[in-house]
Amino acid sequence: MKLYLAIFFSFLSILSSCKRQQLKRSLEDLNKKPDLVADAPVLEKTEDKKTENKFTFTVENTDFETCKLKSKISINSPKFKQTIPANINLKKDSIIWISVSLGLEVARAIITPDTIQILDRINKNHYSTSFKQLSELTEFPLSFSILQASLMGNLLFKPESTDKYIDAQNAVKMIQNRNQISLNYKIDKEKHKVYEINAVDSLRGANLNLAYKNLIRENDFWVPTIIELIMSSQKTSDQITVEFEHSKFDFLDRNLRFPFSVPKSFKNQGFPGVGR
Repeated sequence: MKLYLAIFFSFLSILSSCKRQQLKRSLEDLNKKPDLVADAPVLEKTEDKKTENKFTFTVENTDFETCKLKSKISINSPKFKQTIPANINLKKDSIIWISVSLGLEVARAIITPDTIQILDRINKNHYSTSFKQLSELTEFPLSFSILQASLMGNLLFKPESTDKYIDAQNAVKMIQNRNQISLNYKIDKEKHKVYEINAVDSLRGANLNLAYKNLIRENDFWVPTIIELIMSSQKTSDQITVEFEHSKFDFLDRNLRFPFSVPKSFKNQGFPGVGR
């Protein structure tokens, strides 16, 4: 029975095993200024559709060139429960670099739009895969842009004219449909910032829920310090929860470093399989 894991869990499964240092075999056994959406589709008052009381609405996306995050990542799954520290460097639309240190660095990852690579320094293993392969493995269509948006508390997909907006009492609701995925957003009316996302892939029977919590103003951006990601299957009761707790945001003008090289002594492995 496949678990519908997103990339967070696939990467963190390796890191948790590294911390325990009990892995004897491969792991196969286990925006500067807010980016406001201009000319957004018209919101229609649901209380009286005949009136057609319409107005425009903007959604704030955090724009950036580079950003450094200090984070704590917690995983809760049927197999284990674990919390690990992580430093995350981002270059917009280009690179996500992650380092996990427990006194010494135990794992490092570099993620680009095409490739995901992980170094397991404890067991001297190197893992590599693509988003296409990972999406087939997890049965949920993943991408670099979705991961980047999740880390920064943004919309998962750019708005289009076909998107629907509903003016609710306590929030603005936004509905998107991308391929077979139906996305429902809740957006704070005052901050113009999304704080809850429910994504359903009805074809594969997979659910992805995101909650952006404890929004703070950082360098003219609304950013969440806590990001809760819940992955589940409509066909089973399996559920994975991953929580990112960002303790520091550093939006930098200077270039960040993204060091990554595979030592000759490391063994190339196939990407870890998802448990059944």
